[in-house]
Amino acid sequence: MQHISSLSVDQYNNLAIINGLIPERIGFDKRQTTSKLYIPLIPLIWLICKIKSIPYQLHNQFDFLTARKLYFIYKKL
Repeated sequence: MQHISSLSVDQYNNLAIINGLIPERIGFDKRQTTSKLYIPLIPLIWLICKIKSIPYQLHNQFDFLTARKLYFIYKKL
């Protein structure tokens, strides 16, 4: 398994706000070669999000979909 945690971006941001932090930026270390195989699915993901009225911008960014590890950087309020 490659996922260290099953929390979503929203859940991390919510935990940060509860603890007096605000999101500054999200970064990643490098792209996974195997994740690039899923690039053709991005238009389908966008369409499903549009149909179901799910915000696409935060969760399905190209960097997030192909990154090996995400880093969440927060700062104090």
